[in-house]
Amino acid sequence: MRPKYIEDFLGDSRESGTQICYQLCPICNSDGWNVYIAQDTGLWLCFKCGAKGKVLTNHESIMPADAPGQMPALNDLPEIDLPPFRRSTQMSQECWDYLRSRGVSATDIYRYMLVEDLTGTAVIIPYYAPNGKQIYWRMRKFGQHKKETKYMGAPGKHPIFFFPGAAQEPTVIVEGAFDAMAVHSATELNVAALGGKTWARHLRRQLFDCCKSGRVLIMLDGDALSYSMKLAQELQPFVEVRVVPLQHGEDPASIGSEALKELLVWK
Repeated sequence: MRPKYIEDFLGDSRESGTQICYQLCPICNSDGWNVYIAQDTGLWLCFKCGAKGKVLTNHESIMPADAPGQMPALNDLPEIDLPPFRRSTQMSQECWDYLRSRGVSATDIYRYMLVEDLTGTAVIIPYYAPNGKQIYWRMRKFGQHKKETKYMGAPGKHPIFFFPGAAQEPTVIVEGAFDAMAVHSATELNVAALGGKTWARHLRRQLFDCCKSGRVLIMLDGDALSYSMKLAQELQPFVEVRVVPLQHGEDPASIGSEALKELLVWK
């Protein structure tokens, strides 16, 4: 079957310059890493059988960062308070165990000021602006409580979850807050978390602000390669961008600091 979407390509993948190379061809079934997909256009070619085509042809066009409906810059958002919480020194064992299962060390709990809600059912993740203001919070349920709604947030739309790094470039874009903590802790790069696999329209101004270094590495979860390429296509007219693909079942918070340091290097 001729592929229409990235998910139609099966098997392992790896980055090759500005392209993504797949081990298996969906047309001739060769497994010699002969399939290459261009990140900027979605064009693909199998050098074994000559099959070619294009995926992601209906991607959404870029919305200007100053278009209506954009959230203010992070530094311009009002400061808010967290809901009632327990500090890290008072966290339940269940909360500590959950954070360790997500790859969050004791040092990172203190560094990123994670706390537990008073009911003992969720971690509270504070969002900070570059100027230090606390501008948002999000709760992540753990244990048996995550069978309920996994996430709860402060009223209103969520902003970008952003950590400015010691290094000026590149900026790494990830999905979630735990991914951002893992990348920032391992690399000290600028890190922006989308809060999901897609780039919400109201976040475009904020994400552009986070990417002013001019170089962007996109590292979404291993099952989100099509979303990564779509985002790369949208950002490419404005910044230099590369996709760093992960294997299915992997996310930035699960692969370890050494792998992050190795993969998140501008090439």
